[in-house]
Amino acid sequence: MSGFATYERELSSLTAQIRSILASPLPDRTLPQIMSASRMLAQCDGLVAALLVTVEECDQSHPPLVKARTNKVNRLKEELRPLGEEVKGEVRRLSNREDREELFGKAQEAPYDPFGEKLMSTMGA
Repeated sequence: MSGFATYERELSSLTAQIRSILASPLPDRTLPQIMSASRMLAQCDGLVAALLVTVEECDQSHPPLVKARTNKVNRLKEELRPLGEEVKGEVRRLSNREDREELFGKAQEAPYDPFGEKLMSTMGA
C-alpha cells in the first residue's frame, strides 16, 4: 500500500473520531474530550502535510494521478476547516464554563420542599 493511501486512511480514521466527539450531546462533552479532538486535528494537519509531500514526490510522468491526488488533498483540507472551527469554539465554550464554575462554584439546587418546612422551622412554628 502506498504512503498516500496509508496517510489517507489514518486521516479518515482521525476525522471519524473527531466527528464522533462533536456528535455527542452538548451536556456530555467535556473539556478533556474536546482537547483530545484538538490534538487529533493537529495530527490531521500533519497527515495533510505528509499527503502533500507524497504528491510532490509522485512520479511526474503520470500527470492525471498527480492532479487527482492534489485535488483530493485540497478537498480533505477543506473538510477539516469546519471541524477545526467547531473544535476551537467548543474549547472556548467549555473553558469559559469551567472558569465560571471555578469562580462561582457549581449551582446547587435546593431540595424541593412543598410545605416550606425550612421556613416554618425558622419562624418557630
